[in-house]
Amino acid sequence: MGNQTESGEKPDGKRNYGCGMPFPDGLGSCKVLDLGCGTGRDAFVLSQLVGEHGIVVGVDMNEHQVAKAEEYLNYHMEKFGFSVLPNVKFKHGLLENLRDLNLKEKYFDVIVSNCVMNFCSDKRSLLSQSFNHLKVNGKFNRGGEMYLNDIYASCPIPESLQEKLDLWGECFSGALWWEDLHALCDEIGFHPPLIKEVRPVFIEIEELKRRADPLPKDLRFASVTYRIFKPSNDDAAPKAAVYDGKLLNCFDAWEFAHDLVFETGVPRNISKEYASILETSRFRTHFKFQEVIDNGSTHEYTRTNPFDMIPDPYESLSGLVGYSI
Repeated sequence: MGNQTESGEKPDGKRNYGCGMPFPDGLGSCKVLDLGCGTGRDAFVLSQLVGEHGIVVGVDMNEHQVAKAEEYLNYHMEKFGFSVLPNVKFKHGLLENLRDLNLKEKYFDVIVSNCVMNFCSDKRSLLSQSFNHLKVNGKFNRGGEMYLNDIYASCPIPESLQEKLDLWGECFSGALWWEDLHALCDEIGFHPPLIKEVRPVFIEIEELKRRADPLPKDLRFASVTYRIFKPSNDDAAPKAAVYDGKLLNCFDAWEFAHDLVFETGVPRNISKEYASILETSRFRTHFKFQEVIDNGSTHEYTRTNPFDMIPDPYESLSGLVGYSI
């Protein structure tokens, strides 16, 4: 984000419980839903990114944190120059029950969540209702994006860990197996999740075993940023995509996913899945599409295990589980 935003954390900057940076590119004038907004820190940053023509709605199950966010709403709107027409509002409610909050369906361009889904017991409901609230794009009723930062597990979480309420609060008991995320997205109708970033999570394994034993030998945790789109035009075909270099702070190149980077002005062959996303998402205005370049390789979607992206850094260490870039 460069110098685009201020932290927006006048009195309560310490109350931030996220595990990533839930700020995807291309948010100008977007309608954004922030799931698990807490005291509003991310929502106030998003307020600046969407600008005066965008809107941010923050939802949280903790009424005390929502009250804190609302307490400082006027301060931030005045600071950002949006006091006449505020572009942020907050709602108290369960993330699994978005339908009860009188939010418009097929309305939001982007839904972000910063280390919150692991607290939800019904993750399918959260993802399904998020799908319903993402915007309509043309006759296909699709086009929006979920941008998820969360803690994921390398294997299913055992019951011995799920039963520990204190470890739910530490983001481990409710961590989703990365394979289950793919299965849920396929069941609901999303495009397969794309990895944007993987970050380290370090845990003292002996302490974890003391509190929840037995544990699977191969259990690992990682903080992963996924971007998940509503499937787009079923008639899409492979294309050569040319990026215009106009996304903020992405002038020479833009990293769409961990394995897909577009250099400005350079045609790149992409599969029909990627073409369907880029042609109908908010990024479409930043690309020109043309016929596939002969003799050029085409970037295909690859289902990636985030725990295979990097080597195990603990071969020479003991007593920890996790991954690090």
